[in-house]
Parts: sequence; C-alpha cells; structure tokens
Amino acid sequence: METMAQKKTFIQVIREDFAVLVKLSVLTCIVSLPVITAGTAVLAAYSIVWKLMWDEPVELGKEFRMAFFHRIRAGILLTFVSIGLFSLWIVVLQYYLIRLEEHPIYGVMLSGAVVFGVLAASIFVYLVSVLAGSKCGLKEAVWNAILLTIAKPGRALLSVCFLGIVCVLIVWVPLHAMPFYLLFGAAGTALIVLNLTSGPIHLYLFDE
Repeated sequence: METMAQKKTFIQVIREDFAVLVKLSVLTCIVSLPVITAGTAVLAAYSIVWKLMWDEPVELGKEFRMAFFHRIRAGILLTFVSIGLFSLWIVVLQYYLIRLEEHPIYGVMLSGAVVFGVLAASIFVYLVSVLAGSKCGLKEAVWNAILLTIAKPGRALLSVCFLGIVCVLIVWVPLHAMPFYLLFGAAGTALIVLNLTSGPIHLYLFDE
C-alpha cells in the first residue's frame, strides 16, 4: 500500500471531526433505507472514516458519493451475501438447539456452527475494512480478509464482539438505541472497527 500520513488517535478524530461523524451517520442511515444499498453505504462510510483517521481532507457529500458509486457492486453483493449467510446461520443454530437433547452429536455440530459463524463474521469485518481502506478489487479483498483473519484474529474478534453488542442494542432496545445510532452510531461504529483493524491492514495488505 501507499505510505500514509501519521494516524490520528480515536480521541483526536472524535474531538476534531465530531460534526463530520454526525453528518456521516445520518447520511449513511438515510442511504441505507432501501436496504439493498445498505452494504454500499457502509463501505462509503468506512471509506470516509478511514480518511479522517489518516488526516486526509474530506468533502463529505462529494467523497461519500464517489465512494458509494466506486463500491456499489461490491456493496450490493455484500448486502445479499451477509443477509443470506446470517439468516442461514440462525436457522442452523435453531435446528441444532431444538435437537440438542436427542443426541450428543448435535451439541458438537452446534459448536461447529457457532465457530463457523464467528469466523465468517471476522472475515467480513476485515473485508469491509480492506474495501474501505484500499483500492483492492473484491476478489483480492476477500483473500486479504482471509489472510488477515488468520494472521490477526484477535482484532477481528474484538470487532465482532463490539458489533454484536451494537446489534443487540438495536434489536432489543430500538427506541433507545436508534437515536444514538442515527446521530453517531454508524460513523462511530466504523471508527471503532477501523481502529481495531487498520493497523494490520496498513502493514500487511497485499494489493498488487
């Protein structure tokens, strides 16, 4: 990857770019309303947050639009794949949970399904970060995400745990969580995840 400027700390981004983060969160939520555009909107948001972290100048409207259309195919594909895999994972977990008392093998298979889900989520976290922070094509980004998950699994797991908490808040207490997510959550989530994953991406990304 290209050599970048010195990375800003999490607190520096919050202090210096809070207004941009709020606007970015609202913009991301609005653009995600059709659902099919949610993945692309998230990739665009991550791309903007990546630039803020590396202290690059940002014209929010213009650069969000450019990032959105640059990754529109990958974003739509990620939306369908993530929804499909997550739905399938939930169905499989429910199936094994219902039959858990019938035979010990279902307990083993349930554990395997949980591990597979966490691994897939870890790869997905790195994939979104790689697509946001590099010029890799989707195929190269997938390979990088797999390799980064193998090399630096701890950071991905922390990101998955954090995203899991965010999802629980949104699902269980929507009236309390949604105003926060609308005003700051989308960009704030991207900022936290990228702070966890950008180091390995910056050092180990293969984009040639």
